Amino acid sequence: MPERRGDFKVSAPERQVVRALGSIGGATLVSRIAGFARDMIVALTFGAGPVTDAFFVAFRIPNILRRLLGEGALSTAMIPVFSEYTVTRPQRELLRMLRAVLALALLALTLTTLLGILAAPWILRVIAPGFASDPAQAALATLLTRAMFPYLVLVGLAALATGILNAHGRFFAGAIGPALLNLGMIAGVLLLAARVDPPILALAIGVLAGGLGQLVVQVPSLRSAGLLVAPSAELDHPALGRLVRLLVPAVFG
Repeated sequence: MPERRGDFKVSAPERQVVRALGSIGGATLVSRIAGFARDMIVALTFGAGPVTDAFFVAFRIPNILRRLLGEGALSTAMIPVFSEYTVTRPQRELLRMLRAVLALALLALTLTTLLGILAAPWILRVIAPGFASDPAQAALATLLTRAMFPYLVLVGLAALATGILNAHGRFFAGAIGPALLNLGMIAGVLLLAARVDPPILALAIGVLAGGLGQLVVQVPSLRSAGLLVAPSAELDHPALGRLVRLLVPAVFG
């Protein structure tokens, strides 16, 4: 039964929309605050100069790939496939599809990460040609790029989980992800900057911690929904072809 609020009736779907908007809005606010704190702490700890320039250039590479292959595209492509299987197929077929999708995503993200680690010096020459005049800065940027490339695997799997949970009507665990990245970077600086060499490596470790947090925070929601699965080797599953067809325009659109 709809609930009456004054002269209005609030239906169950409307309440779900309001809760979803509240969850996303609250998570966005936390992320903005954490991002502001992160910028302050990074500036106070490392200042402005070639070291921080090397970090932000290095972080740009997996971050670009995250935007292309991970967050938006993978979530967008996953939602219609998941929704179709939820509505038209039995639970065992849904879980079978999820295992195959997880295996494909893990394979693709891992291969991309390994290639990125190997090709880091050449990638940097393309996106930051000015570093060629400073071998020390180029070497630091290469080190940081290689250290942070595994973030792509973590955030890609987190994006897949977000798409599944969003299609299931659960939004907060995915929306809080950017805040966890910022908090991971803050923790890395505060806990490790005085313990690692070079100190800026602490920020890269914080990125990995934040990416892990983005993935792990969604595990309880997946488990409670009965959607936490292990990858399978069924890479010829018919749903994978549709997912790839949806993923291509989502990446390049």
